[in-house]
Amino acid sequence: MKLLPPTIFMISIFFISCFGGHKHDPILTEAFEIHNQSLIISKEARNALNKIADSDSIKLHLASRLAQWNENIIEVPGFEHHHHHSHDHGHHHHNHSTLDLLPTDMLRVQKEFLDSIRVIHTEIQTLNKN
Repeated sequence: MKLLPPTIFMISIFFISCFGGHKHDPILTEAFEIHNQSLIISKEARNALNKIADSDSIKLHLASRLAQWNENIIEVPGFEHHHHHSHDHGHHHHNHSTLDLLPTDMLRVQKEFLDSIRVIHTEIQTLNKN
């Protein structure tokens, strides 16, 4: 019976550490917001790409670049990832890598991914206008 209080104490510490009011690093929070922006633009790019005729030779190149971007995206560790997209599971994979980076480096990486998906999206939009 003497082990009961220490056991309860240890279980309490475990639950507090797992489910307690853990605050995320503000830099990682910003990185996660940028990551989510990238995913939204990626979905928009995929939708715009689907509007291009399959006979257009540039579509295959842009589809390849978009798929490569999607396969290489880096998740922000410590954040739940809720990817909101339709039944388009063939184009979006949930096994993205994570890297053990400093928060400032993770922010820089996420900004690079955002910049690159914006370029791809703009090229797809330009092709759609022509």
